[in-house]
Amino acid sequence: MGSRCHNDKYYSYIPMPEGKTKMKVGKPCNMTDYKNFLKVFVERYDGDGLDDMPGLKYPVRYWEIMNEPGTQGKNPHDLKFFHGTPQDYLEILKTSYFTIKEADPNAKVLMGGMAGMFNEYINFWEPIIDEAKQYFDIANIHSIDTIEKREDMFVLKFRRF
Repeated sequence: MGSRCHNDKYYSYIPMPEGKTKMKVGKPCNMTDYKNFLKVFVERYDGDGLDDMPGLKYPVRYWEIMNEPGTQGKNPHDLKFFHGTPQDYLEILKTSYFTIKEADPNAKVLMGGMAGMFNEYINFWEPIIDEAKQYFDIANIHSIDTIEKREDMFVLKFRRF
């Protein structure tokens, strides 16, 4: 049922070691199902001894909520990691934050990193950042652009943002 709630624009071909893989990149069709899945998933890897993965050696303490949600296929590489509005992402972030904290109060939640400080990413985050910052513990930015004029990898501009 879940795969029938979105059309083709909610899918993307994500580069993986074995080649590009078709994946859903939109808001979950059923947020209650998503919440239930996430709670079980976090519980499996939190290392508290309750419903943990057998043999778990290294608990997961940091959870990044999606990858670069502002990357919606409009960039030079045509990458699309999310299809939806900033408000759609905000709902995912908020639901994820409360669900993760319920399962593991010591966990840290990271926003889906901004892919640099380019206009498309700023435009995605600007309408929601004031509310979104209530639902993550750690802000982060992803940057692979290390040219001399950006030796700070956007960190200073991101901090001001």
